[in-house]
Amino acid sequence: MVVGLRVEDKLEGISNFRSWKSRMLMLLNEQDLKDHVLKDIPEPEVPREKTRHKKNEAIAMRILMDSVRDHLVPIIANQDFAKKMYDALRNLFENENPSKILALKDQLRQVKFTKDDSISTYFMKIAQIRDQLTAVEESIPDRDLLLIAMGGLPSEWSLLVQILVGLNSARSN
Repeated sequence: MVVGLRVEDKLEGISNFRSWKSRMLMLLNEQDLKDHVLKDIPEPEVPREKTRHKKNEAIAMRILMDSVRDHLVPIIANQDFAKKMYDALRNLFENENPSKILALKDQLRQVKFTKDDSISTYFMKIAQIRDQLTAVEESIPDRDLLLIAMGGLPSEWSLLVQILVGLNSARSN
């Protein structure tokens, strides 16, 4: 029997791809279906094995379909094998394209606190971009992240920025 996923465990996008992937591979492994997403398994010739293979493939595909948010369903819905579904998601969120990394780093440097932001939404924007970089195995040192975050704050926050940067410098020494 397949255990259902909690709504919060569903794949939302690049921000939770790594954790989704770990949970998904564990769930598929528990169901003896992991090979259906990791390997090209040829369809057996023996009718009984062929039927079992098709059933397992359908279960793996259902698990994948049920594990993504609605906006990702069109990306995998037309795939005819579980491996193709899984690969489509991996290609979308695990791509280590250098231009993608550069674009994300540039996007991070461009984040600015706006009048419509609360401090938590501002830091959430920065965290989401950091998570996207982490998903493509690119990390930003904490000190650089702090400087980027402080640099995006408006001039009214300059005293806080000076204090935080000063505290960070004192810690480094």
